Amino acid sequence: MASNTNIISSSEHEIAHSKAVREMFAGIAGKYDLLNHLLSLNIDKGWRRKVSSEIADILRIEKAVVLDVACGTGDLSLELKRNAKAAVVGTDFCRPMLKIANEKSGQINLPYVEADAMNLPFNDG
Repeated sequence: MASNTNIISSSEHEIAHSKAVREMFAGIAGKYDLLNHLLSLNIDKGWRRKVSSEIADILRIEKAVVLDVACGTGDLSLELKRNAKAAVVGTDFCRPMLKIANEKSGQINLPYVEADAMNLPFNDG
């Protein structure tokens, strides 16, 4: 009869994987923007403007809330907030990335919430 002591549950595997991903992003947080720009050949800047343009109608609504999940260092959140009447909230599970996002945001009213995309502290809808 096989022993069950070496079996890792699915949730334990997910927790370990999540921790490893979080640590990886924490390790590159300070270089993330540069890497993103270089590896995408600056295409990342254009797609952020495109996303903002695509949801411009929503961003004009004062009571709307736009959630940027896995916001990293906040570049998309900042682009969305530019000239928006809607509230924009960025979330990421990597605290060092959010620290950089907060520094970039300066005096802009753009809250960042440390949260895992698989368990967000927001109501549906």
